[in-house]
Formats: sequence, C-alpha cells, structure tokens
Amino acid sequence: MAKVRIGARDASRISRLLRAMGTRDSLPRDVRANATYWAATMRQTMDRRDLQMVAWLLLDASSDHDMPALDRRKARFWAGSLEARL
Repeated sequence: MAKVRIGARDASRISRLLRAMGTRDSLPRDVRANATYWAATMRQTMDRRDLQMVAWLLLDASSDHDMPALDRRKARFWAGSLEARL
C-alpha cells in the first residue's frame, strides 16, 4: 500500500484536533468514536487509504454547526490539506 508522508508536526496538530472532536458531545457518537480512534493512530507517514478516511472525517465534522467556528475551519483546512497530499 502506498504511503504518504505528512510530517510529525502536521500529524500532531491533526491528532490534537481529532482528540478535541472526540470529546465534543455535540458531535454524533460515531464521529466522536472515529475521531478518538484516528487521533491515536496519526503518524508522520500513513497509508493513503487511512489519510483519506481522516480527511473525510474532518470534512464531515466541519459541516456540524454545533462545533465552534474555529474548529470547523481547522477541520476544513486539514481535510483539504490531506486530500491534496493523496
């Protein structure tokens, strides 16, 4: 499977955002569970398929209006950034 390097700093930032999403009661339970899972598995180099899943998760969460506007913007930014690397 093809790997994509996203770097330690970006992986850490995405992981923090996903961890925060995992604690938001306003998000659906499945989104929170997936965010918690992917927050723990973010690495500097990941499979393309895994990064696509993270990008879709971030994009999905970015449309939830119960999430703070800043976090929605961050989720959209990282979703776009990950998809551009695929």
